[in-house]
Amino acid sequence: MAIEWITLIGGFLTGGGLLTMLTMPQMKKKAAAEARASELDNLQKVADGWEKLCNERQEANTEKDRIIAEKDAKIDALYMQIGEIRHERDEQIEENTKLRVQIAANTPKICERRGCPDREPQSGY
Repeated sequence: MAIEWITLIGGFLTGGGLLTMLTMPQMKKKAAAEARASELDNLQKVADGWEKLCNERQEANTEKDRIIAEKDAKIDALYMQIGEIRHERDEQIEENTKLRVQIAANTPKICERRGCPDREPQSGY
């Protein structure tokens, strides 16, 4: 506003008052357009900064998601192995139990000599 008055008074004093009066609205429009362009440039820089930050964040999150997916797959594979090992262990325990029952059932029947009269309990073996 002060520049406008200085330009207006300077124009009248130098003898170009009419010319100054005619170019003053154009100068105002030009100054307003430059100010608006500068403001838009600043806003664009801010928006670009935020966009860059969001893209970096998204890339970081994508990388973290990939790492988590890999670790989840590894954990699932380990749980599968644990399940297989437990299943094998249970089968071995079951077979061991069957063998112990057979041993317990056959122990009284063991005798070094056939037809031993001292055998307890007596059997036909």
